[in-house]
Amino acid sequence: MDIFAHALYTNAIYKSAQKRKRTWREIVEIVFWGDFPDLVTFAIFGVYWYFKNSLVYVPGSEYLVPPYLEFLLPTLYSIPLFLLIFSVLWLIRGKPYWPVGGWGIHIVIDVFTHSGFYPPQFLWPFSDYHFSGIAWDTPWFWFVTYTLLVIVYSYWYFEIRKQERDAK
Repeated sequence: MDIFAHALYTNAIYKSAQKRKRTWREIVEIVFWGDFPDLVTFAIFGVYWYFKNSLVYVPGSEYLVPPYLEFLLPTLYSIPLFLLIFSVLWLIRGKPYWPVGGWGIHIVIDVFTHSGFYPPQFLWPFSDYHFSGIAWDTPWFWFVTYTLLVIVYSYWYFEIRKQERDAK
């Protein structure tokens, strides 16, 4: 899933779960954690590529990636690691820090929407098993993803407008 769809899906899931109005800070935290694995891996990769110019394309092959991604990708897409961090934050705070759940949502989405190039090893460090799902950049799947998001956000937009009209 691309970074924008992750942000929109995570926000939609939280909005559906929370019936109260959320603050902008809460939304930003939720969206940040929903994009966290991609932000970390690809922001670092972008800086690495920009300064080292080490991205090499060999015709007929995949992009060659720096070695640190071999560690970061399974680490940041690990459900056991996510659960450990979620639990530690819960212990420290004395209550769950729900926005970090966006990270877990990100992992679950990517398990089913990655195929071929770096599918998540979501059971790392216990297993390197990965599921080969539907590639998120497949044109028909990308179309379905954004069509669903447009429908959901349009519904909410018109629902809010209706409530405002009814309140007058």
